[in-house]
Amino acid sequence: MLLAAVLAAVTAITTRNGEPGWIPDDLNKGHLDYFFWLMALLGVVNLLYFLHCSIRYRGNKNNAYS
Repeated sequence: MLLAAVLAAVTAITTRNGEPGWIPDDLNKGHLDYFFWLMALLGVVNLLYFLHCSIRYRGNKNNAYS
């Protein structure tokens, strides 16, 4: 569902002013590689946010199973 939202946003932004955009019907005229670079960048941002959250996580020190 999130990918569909990103795809819709990319299509809406890149097809302004009559341009074919990154993902046109004829893929030979588009820049699908830009979309994949964007998805890779979003994956790296997600990884960095996960690392930030996991490093700051302290947990419960009153755990009965420890």
